[in-house]
Amino acid sequence: MARPLQRLGLAVTLVAALAKARDARADEAPDPPYEASVGAVALAGFPPEREATVDYGVGAAYSYEPVPSWALEVVVHFVASRGEAAFPTDFLGRKSFYPSRYIHPYVGLGLTLIPEIARGEGAVGVGLASSWGTDLWLSEPVGVFAEANANLVLLHGDVVPELGGVAGPVFRWR
Repeated sequence: MARPLQRLGLAVTLVAALAKARDARADEAPDPPYEASVGAVALAGFPPEREATVDYGVGAAYSYEPVPSWALEVVVHFVASRGEAAFPTDFLGRKSFYPSRYIHPYVGLGLTLIPEIARGEGAVGVGLASSWGTDLWLSEPVGVFAEANANLVLLHGDVVPELGGVAGPVFRWR
């Protein structure tokens, strides 16, 4: 009777070890360290003593993951409205999480520069940028993403809080 119980105990231990190894792999960063994305952008600004603004546009991002789960990211957007155009550009450090093979949430923090052209005059805003979102991988190299961001920008002598969002396709490669 002791022999079958030993075998059963060994089998249970082996199955548990394999399950734990499979779960550990889900938490590991995927191999491809490069990502690029494009998306539709909405950006709301809340300048003091003025009416809030909402601008729409397009954007693109490129990230490189030099260390697993930690990426350096550059994001460039183009937004325009009311005779003004702006090119918000973020430089972020991004931390990704891997709860599954297909869902990769992330958070980012860094700096933003906002070159702006308004009716022939130019200005540059500077500030802090933050982002949070998720990549949903449909296959190994192709997915979709959705992201929200909150920035605090010094622009035209005012500190302007901004909230935004972007969504679109994302691609990764080695």
